[in-house]
Amino acid sequence: MRDSPRRLEDLEGASKRKRLDKINESGILESKRFLLSPDPILRERPRILADIIERLRIKHPEIIGVVFGGSYVKGYANSKSDLDASIFIDEDSVRDAAGTNDPDEKTEKLQYFLDIRKDIQENVRSANLPSRGLLVCLTSKNKIIKACKTGSFSENLVHMFRLAAGKGIYEYRELAISTLEQIGKIGEKRWSELMLGLLMLEWVNSHGPILDKRQNLYPKTLAEGRKYFVEHKPWRAEKS
Repeated sequence: MRDSPRRLEDLEGASKRKRLDKINESGILESKRFLLSPDPILRERPRILADIIERLRIKHPEIIGVVFGGSYVKGYANSKSDLDASIFIDEDSVRDAAGTNDPDEKTEKLQYFLDIRKDIQENVRSANLPSRGLLVCLTSKNKIIKACKTGSFSENLVHMFRLAAGKGIYEYRELAISTLEQIGKIGEKRWSELMLGLLMLEWVNSHGPILDKRQNLYPKTLAEGRKYFVEHKPWRAEKS
């Protein structure tokens, strides 16, 4: 019999390895991609961070959004766990806001980026959230298009398909999917590679059998990917 999330509340005092093994043994994540902690405090932390980022997007429209990974969305977080999240900032928008159109003029752009990152960090600290696992990443639409056309996927692009909060991320996902759709069979092949990279990123510490079972949770075609990652619609037929 599989453990329910409620029966996993005893993970607080266990080591990270034992907590991850407990989740793997339960079988819960063989049929669902994400699992939030049953602890209400731990469940609340990602929502608080998402709210912070949405508020800061008003002040800094260069911020795209935030995605989550790690123990907080796989059910084995405890009170000491890092909040594993990537906050994306549009590099072209930063350059424009910094007042330079010269791509070689890095000083102003870097300072503007650092100011945004500092603002994020200060808000996170004020909310008493764990900050060690937070990444603030630069990307751009041109970089995404180039990556999809060449098949040279950066880790940032793979991260963008983790659990997203807010609407900003979806526009960039849609751009990636649209670009891959335009190159036909090659695009489908690259989509498969991108999903394999996402699987490995999300479950890098897991054993082979777990990875094999979880492969079915990732859309195999671009059409399925569009439904799942952009339109939030079911992409698999229900099992009878």
